[in-house]
Amino acid sequence: MVIPSKFRGDFLVDGEAKCVVSWGNGPYLVIHTMASWEKVKGHLSNLPGTDKGARYYKTKILGEAEFYRLDKQGRIMLSQSHKKHARLDKDVVLLGMDEAVHLYSKGIWEANESEHEAHFETYANQWGL
Repeated sequence: MVIPSKFRGDFLVDGEAKCVVSWGNGPYLVIHTMASWEKVKGHLSNLPGTDKGARYYKTKILGEAEFYRLDKQGRIMLSQSHKKHARLDKDVVLLGMDEAVHLYSKGIWEANESEHEAHFETYANQWGL
């Protein structure tokens, strides 16, 4: 998996390109900058330990997260677990999302787009955007 050059600078820490890949809230992956990952861990630490769903969510996000160093060409080798979760095949879609990049199977992304595109304006108005 190659991280496009336009995103690589965001992953630099002390001159080395690093990232953490975690499950997304659906069949996709989130490629976090180190700063983004620290924020995610902070949010997860605030989830109630007495809530069964919160414990499961926290366990899956933290337990399935993997640390990577990008090679000189900006590549990372995703684990089978990550590929399976995101249902990745040959064609993928990468979307820059603030301090992270979302990685989708192209087929899943296109189905998602078809489902939500007609509601885009409604969503924007609902959130005052």
